[in-house]
Amino acid sequence: MAVAGEVMLLGTNDGLQALAAADGHDLWRYDLANFRLASTRPMVVGQTALLFDLDGRLHALDAATGQLRWMVQTPPGDMARSMAPMASDGQRVFVLTGVVRPALSAIDLATGSTLWTLRPGGWSHSLVASNGVLYLATSRHVLAFDTATGAALPIASLKSMRWGELSLADGHLLISGGPVRAFGLAGR
Repeated sequence: MAVAGEVMLLGTNDGLQALAAADGHDLWRYDLANFRLASTRPMVVGQTALLFDLDGRLHALDAATGQLRWMVQTPPGDMARSMAPMASDGQRVFVLTGVVRPALSAIDLATGSTLWTLRPGGWSHSLVASNGVLYLATSRHVLAFDTATGAALPIASLKSMRWGELSLADGHLLISGGPVRAFGLAGR
């Protein structure tokens, strides 16, 4: 579920449903064609609703109306289906396609253009962005990349778990998947 002002978005197996946040009545629905499956984790950035389907297509819609703004096919990872995690810095949306050796791509939020793609290696599964840095959890470590260029950034050796998730709160990077650990964004 994601919320954009007065609109609550629910990911469904085959698309996205928008409900009025105040009383839950239907506003619009976006259904994927040809029996495609969607990630059930939509995202909202500003007034753009984002839906990542399990075939690696990123759909950007107007959050108020459901009108499709753009759709882009992201580069495939080694497994066609993805866990479909997304993150954004407000200008770009970052998507992870595949699981074991995925493709990590930065997509321009305004145009849908692919800005950069890299292959971080290893089992990767969770990402968050903050202050120009994209953090990626792999099966062993947390990696850091420049959001504008995709260049690898130095980071303290932070251990990660295969199914752990990353979150940001009060200037700290939180890592779950075992004991929850918190690190300052400088890696301390």
